[in-house]
Amino acid sequence: MTVIKKLLKNIKDLIDQKKFKELKEYCQSYFGYLDDSLVYNYHGIACLNLKLFNEAEKSFLNAIKIGNKNKIKNNIQIFKNLIITQTLLEKHTENENIIKEIIEPYLDDYFLIENLFKSNNFTKNSSETFILNLIVKKKITDHNSFVFIFKVLNNLIRVRYDNIINDYLANLETNKNNKYEAAVLAYFFFQIQNYEKASYYLNFDNIYLDQSVKFKCLAICKRYNNEKISAYRNYIRYFLLTKNPEILLPISGMFKFNHEKYHTLKILKKISQNNDDNSLSQYYFGLAKIEEDRKNFKKSQSFLKDANFYKRKNMNIDLYKIKEELFLYRKSFNKLFYNKFCNNGLKDAKPIFILGLPRSGSSLVEQIISSHSKVNGYGELKVFNNILKYFFNIFSKDNFEKDIKNLNEALIKKIGQIYIDQVSKMKNSANTIFTDKMPFNFYYLGLIKTVFPESKIIITKRNLKDNFVSIFKNYFGDDGLSFAYSEDDIIKYFSLYVEHINFYNKEFENAFYILDYDDLVENFEVKTKDLLNYCDLDFEESCINFYKSKNLITTLSTNQVRKKVYTSSKKIFQNFDYQSSYQELDKIEKEINF
Repeated sequence: MTVIKKLLKNIKDLIDQKKFKELKEYCQSYFGYLDDSLVYNYHGIACLNLKLFNEAEKSFLNAIKIGNKNKIKNNIQIFKNLIITQTLLEKHTENENIIKEIIEPYLDDYFLIENLFKSNNFTKNSSETFILNLIVKKKITDHNSFVFIFKVLNNLIRVRYDNIINDYLANLETNKNNKYEAAVLAYFFFQIQNYEKASYYLNFDNIYLDQSVKFKCLAICKRYNNEKISAYRNYIRYFLLTKNPEILLPISGMFKFNHEKYHTLKILKKISQNNDDNSLSQYYFGLAKIEEDRKNFKKSQSFLKDANFYKRKNMNIDLYKIKEELFLYRKSFNKLFYNKFCNNGLKDAKPIFILGLPRSGSSLVEQIISSHSKVNGYGELKVFNNILKYFFNIFSKDNFEKDIKNLNEALIKKIGQIYIDQVSKMKNSANTIFTDKMPFNFYYLGLIKTVFPESKIIITKRNLKDNFVSIFKNYFGDDGLSFAYSEDDIIKYFSLYVEHINFYNKEFENAFYILDYDDLVENFEVKTKDLLNYCDLDFEESCINFYKSKNLITTLSTNQVRKKVYTSSKKIFQNFDYQSSYQELDKIEKEINF
């Protein structure tokens, strides 16, 4: 066995056994004897695990230096190890420079794009032009170059570099030459929800996309543009190619079904070959919607049982963990925390946070507010959650509490500034007022109030029995609502939610705007004016005529908020027989203090 092979075997054994102290000493024994970048890389890994970050950084830099001296291409993983280490050392400028130096051949590597994005948040530098210039140089002439640029743009979407994507697509539109470029334009205009342009390119001859993908994307584009007949036809084309019955769910949301169409789709189901749990769940949710439209509520409830059964089969939810997490947030981000740090928050920033249980009217509220000429509606942003995970170890109670103890005034300001900077990178707009309606932001209510003491926080509420039924009869895709497919899980989640909001409503002495959905639809104009007044916005007719707005809605409420306000969704629970659940919900309703 060669020296290198023996070395690697021994190193692997030590890593498998997590003996990092021994690994550090073992690698050190080869310093000066074996001039190999691998020795320094693994020494750095040992130091990293032992939290000797400065020593780890030195080892990774030595590994790179040796690789350069020996004129061999350094393993990209060594650079990644160095980036991780320098992030822990808060050497953001160094990180940014390293990534820019090595990234060109690795633009399809999400780790590098993500860390460049994180470094920019601290250095205040903009890498948008730098990255744009790199990807514009990449020509798309065959399958391999198509796959490469596809991965690059997906990475940029994941970190929300919307401006780069828009600029790149605009450049590509000017110079498009082939079916590969048409496919990139079609798919990524679709991804950034420019459905009009996506439809245009999806209809190109010989576009380099699988036909089933093309028809499904076209169907979704037409659906969001309210071209229902065209959407229906494309869903059917997709079905005929894939035999996937999931199409019944979006179709059932677009139409009140007549007898003929209903039986056509039942026949399509019989010849379906794709019976995975997720597709079946969507199919049964679709059938339930059809039967509800036809006033066959008992049959609808039977289909809902099947729909939720198939979806719940593959869901993993730990409500006890959620309970512990919410308790930890209440314990940490309370009024004492607010009083200590609120003067360090961003007082000039006034985002509008819209919180509430799913299906409690938050999409309607956002559509009303974002129809105002001075407001941008950004939908369900994951920004605050991502920042929290970056600064706090939310997966360990002990480490989280240590992070809270180490929190200082500068970090509070930094959290707020990073949030504002990240949101500002997402859209091109002159408006400085925007809405964030991520429902799970209610977890961090105390921190949000501290970081943005002048923010507007709207909490939507709805009759819990109506809210329960509206959740149980809907398919939420991959939106993280793992509690939504079991009666017991929904009730337990509601109880945790009410306990959390009760605490903060009492703690902050009614500092939030509580908007009851039933009140809103019954007294629409009065409540809308009151809502706008709370947000320090003048009344505009466009807010009353919100359903005419072209704002994009990507939640389940897209059909509802394209119509005038209606009251038919009140008392929907009376159509369904979930009596034991209703009794539990009545108990929770009595505990609400907001």
